[in-house]
Amino acid sequence: MITQNEPATWQDLQTWTAQILNECGIQAQTEITLKSVRGEVEIDVLAIENVQGREHKVLVECKNWKAKVPKNVVHGFRTVVNDIGANVGYIISKAGFQSGAYEAAENTNIKLMTWWEFMEAFEDQWYWNHLPNQVYEQLDGLCSYLEPIPAMTAWDEYLDESDVERLREMYQQHCPLGMLIFALLPFNAMLPGKKERIRLPLGDCPGEYGNPPDSLIAQAGYREFFDELVKYSNPILTEFRSYRDKALARKVEAEQQD
Repeated sequence: MITQNEPATWQDLQTWTAQILNECGIQAQTEITLKSVRGEVEIDVLAIENVQGREHKVLVECKNWKAKVPKNVVHGFRTVVNDIGANVGYIISKAGFQSGAYEAAENTNIKLMTWWEFMEAFEDQWYWNHLPNQVYEQLDGLCSYLEPIPAMTAWDEYLDESDVERLREMYQQHCPLGMLIFALLPFNAMLPGKKERIRLPLGDCPGEYGNPPDSLIAQAGYREFFDELVKYSNPILTEFRSYRDKALARKVEAEQQD
């Protein structure tokens, strides 16, 4: 799932819905007033997606109610969607829907979803459009130290023997982490054929990516998993870079003495 968390308020439900759509590459805004054939109407979330040069308009109604949404809400929203000329309308309900609501939405352009169903519908698009780019921005630097032929091999002559030994230990210890990050980078989205996502939680695949901390293994939502991955990886990257900086400084010093 995109996140293992559930919105607590109606503001959260609107904001999180728009955030996910934006991260999918769909331009989304909250609390937008639009003109329809019957006058002005306020929309919880308006999303515009460009589909091969054609504008695809999506309206979203967010219901953070404790009770299930009844059919009259579906009827009313269907009228709004048709009057505005939107392609599709989503009603996202925290508590779900009454049976009459599902009947009212049959054979229409209205889709009824819980928060979890909404995320499931957009999970693949969100994963490939958003997550790899985030991983690249935050963690691509670590991959250069964990490649099959790591960059630090060229630094050996400028480092102490104890430093070199520490780098070797780090490389062996964190190679599986490099494989995990590598599997999340954007180029994987460009590979031909069926693309495979990293499956969460990692605890379901023990040993595949080494022995990351429990805080990372336990994450079932990609958003929380990414946050923990960055938190776990940053100190490792910082240590690698400290040896890089030490080697480069000694290299400059040696060149100045020649």
